[in-house]
Amino acid sequence: MLIYKQTDNKLVPIREKKVGLEKTLQNLVEANLGDVFGFTFVASEFPLNNLRIDTLAFDEEAKAFVVIEYKRDKNFTVIDQGYAYLALLLNNKADFVLEYNEKTKKNLRKDNIDWSQSRVMFVAQSFTKYQQEAIGFQDLPIELWEVKKYDEDLVSFNQILSGCLGRLSSIPLKTTLNLVGVRLRNYLMSFPSKFWSLTLVLRYTPLSIILGLTLRIKML
Repeated sequence: MLIYKQTDNKLVPIREKKVGLEKTLQNLVEANLGDVFGFTFVASEFPLNNLRIDTLAFDEEAKAFVVIEYKRDKNFTVIDQGYAYLALLLNNKADFVLEYNEKTKKNLRKDNIDWSQSRVMFVAQSFTKYQQEAIGFQDLPIELWEVKKYDEDLVSFNQILSGCLGRLSSIPLKTTLNLVGVRLRNYLMSFPSKFWSLTLVLRYTPLSIILGLTLRIKML
C-alpha cells in the first residue's frame, strides 16, 4: 500500500521501514491493543503445556479469547500453528479463564464465553502467497494481519482477506483427504529438519479436517 504526504497540491511518497524484531512489534501491539483491535489485554508470553502464547487478548464484544502471534520468519504454516493454539485454548478453558480473572481483576465465568468465536491472529510485516491462500476458507478461525511502518512515525494495520474457497466443512471427504495429503507433503518438504512438528500436524489439523469438522464445531 502506497502512502503519500500532501504538500499543497503535490503528493510526496512516504518510505516504508522495517518493522524490526518480533518483540518490538509485540510491544507496539500490546500497548495499543484496544485502539487498534478493540481487545482487552490479558497476558504477554503466557506459557501453557510446553507452548507459549505471545499475546493473550479478550474480545469483549464477541465474548471470546484471541491468541496473537508475531512472526518475522516466513517459513511457517499458519494452519498448523493456528490449530495448535486453538486446541490448546479449547482443551484448557479453565486455565484461560483463571488467567483472565487474575490479570483483569474481574469474575468471568466459563459459561459466559462464546468459545465458538475463539480465534488466532498472526501479525507480521508480510505473508507469503501460500500463507495467504491457506486461510481462504470461510469458517477458518485464523486471521492474518500485516503491519507496516513508515517514515514520520506512521504505522498501518491491514487484515489479509484471501479469496473465499467456501466453507471447509462443506468440502467432500475425498477432497479433504487429498488436501491434507498435499499439505503434509508440502510441510515436510519445507521443514526437512523438523519432523517433530509432524506431531502437531497429525494431532490437530488433519483430525478436524478429515472428520469434516472445524474447531468451531469442537468449541460448542
